[in-house]
Amino acid sequence: MAQRKRKRGKRAKRTRHGAPPTFQRALELFELGQLVEAERLASQLVNNEPRNVDARQLAALIARRGKRYDAAIAHIDVAREIQPDSAALASTLGLLRKDKGELELAIAAFRRATELAPRSSQCAFNLGIALEEAGDGEGAMDAYRRACERDPQNALARYNLARACEETGDVTGAESAYRDALAIRPEYPKALNNLANLLRRRQGAARDEALELYRQATSLAPGFAGAWCNRGLLLIDLGRADEARGCFEQAQKLDADNATAAHMLAAASGTANDDAPHAYVEALFDDYANTFDQHLTGSLDYAVPRLLGNLLRSHCSEPKPRGLDLGCGTGLFAEHMRPLCQHLVGVDLSPKMVEAAHAKARYDELHVGDIESFLAHQQQRFDIVAAADVFTYCGDLSSIIAAVTGRLAADGLFLFSTEAMLADGELELRSTGRYAHAKDQLVAIARANRLDLLGTQRSPIRSNHGEPIIGDLYVFRGPAEPKDADTT
Repeated sequence: MAQRKRKRGKRAKRTRHGAPPTFQRALELFELGQLVEAERLASQLVNNEPRNVDARQLAALIARRGKRYDAAIAHIDVAREIQPDSAALASTLGLLRKDKGELELAIAAFRRATELAPRSSQCAFNLGIALEEAGDGEGAMDAYRRACERDPQNALARYNLARACEETGDVTGAESAYRDALAIRPEYPKALNNLANLLRRRQGAARDEALELYRQATSLAPGFAGAWCNRGLLLIDLGRADEARGCFEQAQKLDADNATAAHMLAAASGTANDDAPHAYVEALFDDYANTFDQHLTGSLDYAVPRLLGNLLRSHCSEPKPRGLDLGCGTGLFAEHMRPLCQHLVGVDLSPKMVEAAHAKARYDELHVGDIESFLAHQQQRFDIVAAADVFTYCGDLSSIIAAVTGRLAADGLFLFSTEAMLADGELELRSTGRYAHAKDQLVAIARANRLDLLGTQRSPIRSNHGEPIIGDLYVFRGPAEPKDADTT
């Protein structure tokens, strides 16, 4: 019996450090990407020695590379029966569960790994990634902070902490973490770009620093299309459209599908599109969601909700059954619609804007989607429809106005704002990427859809480079006998 035990011990040792040629060769083949032969050798090891944990883990990694997650998990489950206190095995299980889309199980495995290896930065980092994917921003921040504490020189953990802070609206924390990441790794293009994104929405010296950070990011990573595009956006904000054009051109060369670069290149070149691409609008406001209210009302003297709200109240004094806020954003205009709508619906193209609006609890319904598609699928009619600072991202408004008219209740109100066209012409795509519309043209489109103009106002609606942007605000009344009345 003792002799048999010594023999087993010798074989286990040889396998662990060895069955040297077979295990080492399987590992080398795996690292070279020669998965078929690597798997054959790993399977041979597992069949010969089913309790060989190293062989089980290698077989799991090979199966993971082939996206055969169930097979990989089966190997790890056996290995964990043999070594239940292995943090490495718990982490591998977490990675497999995450790959398979089983986030709750992945988080449980990563938590177990952090319990088994409380000083491991990597275990805490893996947990942070899974929590972030699951939408638990606060939990992700806590995990990334622990990863940073356990490895103060982990630039990637500080970068991910910054991103998690951004997602939860902690702009100060995000800036601090990005700066920490750059102090560790100064040549970090993504961190340079993201820090610049935070700074460019401020005024004065912060914008100068942002421009320098973008320059560094594009110098270090000339193929970084996003950084070129963001650099161009800041140059537009600084009134340097000619320089911005070159950045957008470079971004388009690198990424032909970059909707922001395509739209802004047209804007900087004075070439009008019929509409801003949906992908551009969605990306713009998804990026903007966490700081939208503060930036508009604090930095840009944004006045559209207040002005359009006054116009609404001057023509509506009693609550109406149903209201619709088109392009609702974070819900700034809902403050003015809510008292006059018994049931208030909001729709926006940006999922993150809708998420922010949901947190304010001002709407009875919220939807993510394109305005015209949403209207086309509605069966109900609305007594008040508003589009506050929405049509600045739309060129030709003919189809939108017709779609709104088709969903107005009898004598329903339709309110919206535009940037005013102060020069000759009907439509202008400005270097800012926003459209200006001629008043006469809009009134003509409205009348063609049987809308009666009740009131209009021309007023500064926001500022740009310290200069006021002039806008037009309108309120129309719909027909007493709506179109398609038999469908309601």
